[in-house]
Amino acid sequence: NSLLWVLNRKTRYSNLNPVQKPIFSCSSKQEWILYMLYGLLVLFLLGLAIFLGITADGYAGLLIGVEVLLCLLIPLIFPRRLEVWRDSVKIVLLCGYKHSIPSHSIVRVDTADLCEVGAIKCGSSIRNRVRITRSSGFNLVVTPSDPEGFTSAIYSVIAPSLVVV
Repeated sequence: NSLLWVLNRKTRYSNLNPVQKPIFSCSSKQEWILYMLYGLLVLFLLGLAIFLGITADGYAGLLIGVEVLLCLLIPLIFPRRLEVWRDSVKIVLLCGYKHSIPSHSIVRVDTADLCEVGAIKCGSSIRNRVRITRSSGFNLVVTPSDPEGFTSAIYSVIAPSLVVV
């Protein structure tokens, strides 16, 4: 009985978007300077681990080495693509994971400030910032390469009668 419900649910979602393609898709805006600063941080921590491993005791070097390994995993959660589907907005991370935001929970989409309080930052740029305000869950700040197209695509899903064609 539950398997039949799951199959019907998948059929319903495929009926919403028969082409099985997103309405809008764009890459996430990337800032090379932020990646360069991140690389310098990793090199500094690696040098500190080697220095403390030689001069102090091995435990301090090992601890900093573990921090370097954790820092190398952080870029895997940087956003790569932003996709707008009929039922959700998906943030595709560098590791391939797709974080889905249901479109029924999106209240408003607008330009975000540089220091946005109360929102999760899902971007690696200081420009083209878009805030997604949700009715439930945390608000998000993303950095699409085409912010106007991204915003209008979300509004075409959450309020189709308000979009001017």
